[in-house]
Amino acid sequence: MTFTTKAQAITITLPPLSTAAQGKVFDKKPEFQLLDEHGAVIESQQDHLIVKPGTNFEQVMVIYNLKGNVASVPRFAQPQPSSSPVSSSSLDFANGNHAGNRVLQLWYQQVDSATRQRFVLLMRALRTS
Repeated sequence: MTFTTKAQAITITLPPLSTAAQGKVFDKKPEFQLLDEHGAVIESQQDHLIVKPGTNFEQVMVIYNLKGNVASVPRFAQPQPSSSPVSSSSLDFANGNHAGNRVLQLWYQQVDSATRQRFVLLMRALRTS
Protein backbone atom coordinates (compact mmCIF):
# COMPACT_ATOMS: atom_id res chain seq x y z
CA MET A 1 0.00 0.00 0.00
CA THR A 2 1.18 3.50 -0.75
CA PHE A 3 -0.42 6.80 0.09
CA THR A 4 0.41 10.45 0.48
CA THR A 5 -1.14 12.61 3.17
CA LYS A 6 -0.54 15.59 5.39
CA ALA A 7 -2.71 14.06 8.11
CA GLN A 8 -1.52 14.15 11.70
CA ALA A 9 -3.10 10.77 12.44
CA ILE A 10 -4.16 7.81 10.32
CA THR A 11 -6.66 5.14 11.27
CA ILE A 12 -6.87 1.80 9.50
CA THR A 13 -10.46 0.61 9.28
CA LEU A 14 -11.02 -3.10 8.78
CA PRO A 15 -14.22 -4.93 7.88
CA PRO A 16 -15.86 -7.03 10.60
CA LEU A 17 -13.62 -10.01 11.36
CA SER A 18 -15.56 -11.76 14.08
CA THR A 19 -16.07 -15.11 12.34
CA ALA A 20 -13.73 -17.57 10.68
CA ALA A 21 -15.56 -17.07 7.38
CA GLN A 22 -15.02 -13.31 7.53
CA GLY A 23 -11.36 -13.94 8.29
CA LYS A 24 -10.99 -16.25 5.28
CA VAL A 25 -12.60 -13.69 2.98
CA PHE A 26 -10.25 -11.02 4.33
CA ASP A 27 -7.24 -13.33 3.85
CA LYS A 28 -8.16 -13.81 0.20
CA LYS A 29 -9.02 -10.18 -0.49
CA PRO A 30 -7.93 -7.83 2.30
CA GLU A 31 -10.02 -4.70 1.90
CA PHE A 32 -9.53 -1.83 4.30
CA GLN A 33 -9.41 1.95 4.32
CA LEU A 34 -7.17 4.63 5.71
CA LEU A 35 -8.89 7.57 7.40
CA ASP A 36 -7.38 10.84 8.53
CA GLU A 37 -8.07 12.47 11.90
CA HIS A 38 -11.27 14.01 10.48
CA GLY A 39 -12.63 10.69 9.20
CA ALA A 40 -11.90 11.49 5.55
CA VAL A 41 -10.71 8.61 3.37
CA ILE A 42 -7.04 8.84 2.39
CA GLU A 43 -6.56 7.75 -1.20
CA SER A 44 -4.17 4.84 -1.50
CA GLN A 45 -2.82 2.35 -3.98
CA GLN A 46 -3.02 -1.23 -2.80
CA ASP A 47 -1.50 -4.38 -4.22
CA HIS A 48 -0.84 -7.92 -3.03
CA LEU A 49 2.44 -9.82 -2.84
CA ILE A 50 2.20 -13.55 -3.31
CA VAL A 51 4.98 -15.29 -1.42
CA LYS A 52 5.57 -18.86 -0.37
CA PRO A 53 6.79 -19.88 3.09
CA GLY A 54 10.54 -19.50 3.31
CA THR A 55 10.63 -16.77 0.65
CA ASN A 56 13.02 -13.89 1.21
CA PHE A 57 10.29 -11.30 1.83
CA GLU A 58 12.75 -8.41 1.80
CA GLN A 59 14.05 -9.37 -1.65
CA VAL A 60 10.50 -9.79 -2.99
CA MET A 61 9.66 -6.27 -1.76
CA VAL A 62 12.82 -4.81 -3.31
CA ILE A 63 12.02 -6.40 -6.67
CA TYR A 64 8.39 -5.25 -6.43
CA ASN A 65 9.41 -1.67 -5.69
CA LEU A 66 11.93 -1.59 -8.54
CA LYS A 67 9.37 -2.81 -11.11
CA GLY A 68 7.07 0.21 -10.83
CA ASN A 69 4.01 -1.80 -9.85
CA VAL A 70 0.74 -0.29 -8.59
CA ALA A 71 1.93 0.38 -5.04
CA SER A 72 5.68 0.61 -5.72
CA VAL A 73 7.89 3.00 -3.82
CA PRO A 74 11.23 2.85 -5.66
CA ARG A 75 13.13 4.62 -2.88
CA PHE A 76 12.24 1.74 -0.53
CA ALA A 77 14.35 -0.51 -2.75
CA GLN A 78 17.41 1.64 -2.13
CA PRO A 79 19.33 1.65 1.16
CA GLN A 80 18.74 4.90 3.02
CA PRO A 81 21.03 6.19 5.76
CA SER A 82 19.32 6.68 9.07
CA SER A 83 19.35 10.22 10.40
CA SER A 84 17.83 9.21 13.71
CA PRO A 85 19.70 10.07 16.90
CA VAL A 86 18.80 6.56 18.09
CA SER A 87 20.75 3.85 16.34
CA SER A 88 18.56 1.15 14.83
CA SER A 89 21.20 -1.38 15.90
CA SER A 90 20.20 -0.68 19.50
CA LEU A 91 16.67 -1.94 18.84
CA ASP A 92 15.63 -5.57 19.22
CA PHE A 93 14.48 -6.02 15.63
CA ALA A 94 17.87 -5.11 14.18
CA ASN A 95 19.69 -8.00 15.84
CA GLY A 96 17.60 -10.93 14.62
CA ASN A 97 18.01 -13.01 11.49
CA HIS A 98 14.28 -13.28 10.77
CA ALA A 99 13.19 -11.63 7.48
CA GLY A 100 10.55 -9.64 9.36
CA ASN A 101 13.29 -8.02 11.43
CA ARG A 102 14.99 -6.71 8.30
CA VAL A 103 11.68 -5.42 6.90
CA LEU A 104 11.01 -3.59 10.15
CA GLN A 105 14.51 -2.14 10.07
CA LEU A 106 13.97 -0.92 6.49
CA TRP A 107 10.69 0.70 7.54
CA TYR A 108 12.44 2.31 10.49
CA GLN A 109 15.05 3.83 8.19
CA GLN A 110 12.35 5.32 5.94
CA VAL A 111 10.18 7.08 8.51
CA ASP A 112 10.75 10.55 9.88
CA SER A 113 12.67 11.14 13.10
CA ALA A 114 9.53 11.88 15.16
CA THR A 115 8.05 8.51 14.17
CA ARG A 116 11.36 6.80 14.98
CA GLN A 117 11.44 8.38 18.41
CA ARG A 118 7.83 7.34 19.15
CA PHE A 119 8.67 3.82 17.98
CA VAL A 120 11.73 3.67 20.26
CA LEU A 121 9.62 4.84 23.20
CA LEU A 122 7.06 2.12 22.42
CA MET A 123 9.79 -0.53 22.20
CA ARG A 124 11.23 0.58 25.54
CA ALA A 125 7.77 0.53 27.13
CA LEU A 126 7.14 -2.98 25.81
CA ARG A 127 10.48 -4.20 27.16
CA THR A 128 9.64 -2.99 30.65
CA SER A 129 6.12 -4.43 30.68
